[in-house]
This record gives sequence, C-alpha cells and structure tokens, in this order.
Amino acid sequence: MSGKVTLQMFVVLAVVGCVIALWGGAVLAAEEGSDAGGERAADVMEIAGKEVEFVMFEPVYEWRIEPFERGPVDPGYAAKVMMRTDRDISRNVESIDLVNGILSTEAAEGFSSEQRDFLKYTSAPRCLQRLYARYGAQTWVVFGVSEKDTKLMVKAFAQFARDYGEQFIEEKRQRMEELQGKIAELKDKREKNEKLIEEYRERLEKVKESTIYTSALEAREAATRLTSRMEELKLAIAALGPKAEVYAGTPKELEFKAELKAAENEFEVVKKMRDEAKDLSELPGKIDALSLSVEGIVTRSMPNRPRGRTPNRRTPVRRPPASNTRGLTTFRGTELEGLRHDLEEVEEWLSEPHISLVRSEIYDAVSIQPVEVVETDRRDTPWTPARRR
Repeated sequence: MSGKVTLQMFVVLAVVGCVIALWGGAVLAAEEGSDAGGERAADVMEIAGKEVEFVMFEPVYEWRIEPFERGPVDPGYAAKVMMRTDRDISRNVESIDLVNGILSTEAAEGFSSEQRDFLKYTSAPRCLQRLYARYGAQTWVVFGVSEKDTKLMVKAFAQFARDYGEQFIEEKRQRMEELQGKIAELKDKREKNEKLIEEYRERLEKVKESTIYTSALEAREAATRLTSRMEELKLAIAALGPKAEVYAGTPKELEFKAELKAAENEFEVVKKMRDEAKDLSELPGKIDALSLSVEGIVTRSMPNRPRGRTPNRRTPVRRPPASNTRGLTTFRGTELEGLRHDLEEVEEWLSEPHISLVRSEIYDAVSIQPVEVVETDRRDTPWTPARRR
C-alpha cells in the first residue's frame, strides 16, 4: 500500500514539474518576443523631426541597369519613399547634383565605404529613381548596399529634399522683401510727385493771370522769339560795356552807359516774358507726365494658373502671340497696384498649406525590399534604336 502511495506521489510530482517547465518556457518565449519587439522598435528612425517606421518586404525589387552604368558595388536593398511635396526635384536638379547633395547631408556621414563607392561609381540616375509624381505627392526609390545604409539613404534624401524646399522658401521671402521695398519706394516717389504737381499747378495759375498769351502753342512760339531777342541783347550788353570804358571822360561815355542800362533792363523784361511763355507752354505737359507716373496704367498678361504655384524653373517660358489670349489672365491697374498684386501672390505662396508641400515632408512609413540586379542591353530600352545585327 505504501508503495502505491509513493508511486502516486512520484507521478504527481512529475506532472507538476512538467507544468512548471512548460510555464517557464512560455515566460521565456514571451520575454524573447518582447525582446524581438524591442528590435522591431529599433526600425523606427527620426527623420526631419518625425518618427518614420521602416517595414521589410520579401518581394524582390529588380534593379535594371546597363553594364556601362554599373559600378564595382551593387545595392542590396531598395526603399520606397513617399513624400508630400510639389517640388519636382528630378526636373530641377541634375542627377549628379542630387547625389552630391545627398552626400553632403549630415545623415550621409554614417554611410559605409561600400555605400559611398556605390554612389560614386554607379550612374547617378540609377542610385535613386522617381517612380511617379502628382501634385502634392511623389514616390521615390533609393538604394543602399546594406539595410543600415538604405535607412541612412532615406534620411539623407529626406534632408536634401527639405533643404531644397527651404531654398525656394528663402527665394520667395527675398522676393517678398524686394516687393515691399519697391512698394515703399513707389509710395515715397508718388508723394513727391503729387507735391510737385501741386507746385506746378500753382505756378501755372499765376502765369495765366499775368501772361498776354492765350494758348500753349502761342506761348511756345513767343518763347522762341524772346530767346532770340535775349541773345541779341546779350551781345549788345557785351559790346556796350567796353565802349563806355574806351570813351571814359567824354560825352559818349554817358551815351553808351545809358544804352547799356536800357539793354540790361530790356534783357530782364524779355527774360521774364520768356520764362512765363515757357511755363505756359511746358507746365501742362509736365503736369500730365507726373500725373501719368502717379496714376499710370500697367497692363500685363499672365499665365492662368492656380494661385500660390510657380512654373517649373527649368521649363522655358514662351510668350504667346498677341492674338492668342487663351489661358491668360489680364491684370490692369497702376504700377503700385501691380506690385501689391505680386506681393499678395507671394504671401499666399508662403502661407499654409502650400508652404508645407514645399518643405517636402516624408510619410510615416517606408518599405524596404531586397534587390536583384538585372543587367539589360541598350537594345532592351524602348527609347534607344535597335542595333543592326
């Protein structure tokens, strides 16, 4: 009987031991799972002030390249990067400048030597490629030799894209300051011209009260005649002075001095009449010219595009024929109003939400895939004529 009890106790103890072992294994697995979760959390990287998660995918990405474009180092991973942006970097920056810009970022300092060799010796357009773009979003593929290099490549590309957008923003801010300066300068000029117009009008009214001329044309003709008379009197005055000195102490001295005094008096009267005639003939034109500069009308034809956007900087702008007005909006107003119109567009460009698109914000997740290198022949590309066999 005691042997049966002992056997039963032994069985119970064995079962309890198995349960404890199983429970310990579950706890250990849970701890390992939590450790694995911690390693997964390490796939999150801070990029441009936000946390970006890197997700691994099994499907292989085919990296198609021609032999002459291939360098000594091939990429091992490809990362698809989505960005909120309206800056078409591929159109505005040459591929080699884009690669050099990425290498100059702070994130590029962590590149491995293999990654640097890949970027240095591989054809620049094959180091990163734009898949597609639409207004407000773009998708790029960047390549890295290792998984770490690929993540750093994503970070460097995001930094370059953001810096590239900041250059546009800085240019627009400089343009805004330039427009503000021109507006202030034009306001000051306008105030001075308005004061000058009032001064000319007062002078014109005084001339009209004292002049004997009835029209600007008559005054212009009279000014010409009076100018000729002034030249004659000037010559007479120049001749009578020496004559009076030659005949000093004789009766003719008084005669020449009397003629000299009469010529000088006549010269002053003629000069005053000539000045009045010139004012009457010229002041209306000066007033009209100043008024036109103050209230001048400026007509401009501008492309009919959404507000807040600028045309591609590398696309040549072709002026349409005068008869072709489709797609154009006509602005008509004073020069000051035109500058204010331009300033309003720049301020709208620098406001939200457009300025956020210019800064090129990366999405929260980036997918990474292993790369399979596929060498292609130039004859395989549709844009290259087939070689003769």
